[in-house]
Formats: sequence, C-alpha cells, structure tokens
Amino acid sequence: MLHGMPLGEQLKHYRRAKRIEQTELAEQLQVSRDSIMVLENREIRFPNLELLTNIIEILDIKDKIVLPDYIKFLMDNPSKKIKAFKEKNKLVHNEFAELLDLDRSNLRKWLNGQVQISFKGYEKLKRVGVV
Repeated sequence: MLHGMPLGEQLKHYRRAKRIEQTELAEQLQVSRDSIMVLENREIRFPNLELLTNIIEILDIKDKIVLPDYIKFLMDNPSKKIKAFKEKNKLVHNEFAELLDLDRSNLRKWLNGQVQISFKGYEKLKRVGVV
C-alpha cells in the first residue's frame, strides 16, 4: 500500500506496475487518454466515481489503494448515511437543511442521491457528525 501518496499517483503507480499504458487503459474504459492523464496528475476535487471505480476494478487494486475519506464516503452510499443521521436525530427537513447551512432543495437531492456531494458539502456533513 502507498500510504500518504495522492490518489492520482497511486493510480499511476499501479497502472505502470501492470505495464498498462494510459492509452490502453483509456481504450478499455472508453474515455480519452486525457481523462486518465488528468486523473493521475491533478488533485481530484470532484471525482468521476464511475471512472474511478472502473479503473480500480481493471487494475485489480481494491484492497491496495488508499482512498481519501471524501471519496470513500462518496463510494459508500452517502444518501443512506445522511438519511440515517436525519432519522436518528429526529430532524425535520428544514431543521436539517439549516443545521447544514444548505438549501432545502439541495438537501433533498442529497437524500435522494440525485447529485454528487461536493467536498464543501462533505465538510458540512462532517462538521455536524454525519461522517
């Protein structure tokens, strides 16, 4: 495991260890080579979870890669966790939105899994104890 290494560098390390070129991986994933290059070389702020999941699967590194907490949260059914927190704390929708300093319609989208939660949103959830 490559603790402390940014996610993109880990992906690059494991891809190279498998002797797979960026173009080859991109073809397997039906994305552009640039998509792979950006993922490997830039800080990932708003990850494409489907792409990331597929890369992890192709490289067979699920048990090796060290995912940032934010990405782990996104990959582990965040809507379910948010709903459970809301129910456990007996919060009505408006109260919960206010607690999170969030628009009610955005909270509804989070609860229904209609949008990916931004890092800023993740930080709000963390602040109130959802995460």
